[in-house]
Amino acid sequence: MALKPKTTIQIALWSGSLLSFSIACYFLSRVGCVADLKGGSWGDFNAGLDVESQGIFSAFLGLLLAVVGVAVAEEVGIVMRLARAICALFVGMILVMLMPVFVESSAAQSCMPVAPAK
Repeated sequence: MALKPKTTIQIALWSGSLLSFSIACYFLSRVGCVADLKGGSWGDFNAGLDVESQGIFSAFLGLLLAVVGVAVAEEVGIVMRLARAICALFVGMILVMLMPVFVESSAAQSCMPVAPAK
């Protein structure tokens, strides 16, 4: 059974979206190990901001691919596709805003230098 071309495009868009979000999580976890940007207690902040900008770009690319993947669905009409794409954009923006906080804070806790015992 062969896939329809539209289905293949959707699979490619969703796969690209998941890959982009995975790359974003990788970069954001590296930020937690380079510097504590949220707490400001240790690390090289300029290097941390450079790595964070790469992660945020990848997260927005993943969001864009997910919204386009939702918008090209054929099973419903154009109005429903547009409504689904707007909902995916809204939920995705919340994800893109909250994901760095959670990933960076957990990485900072795992990579934070431990103070010597007194």
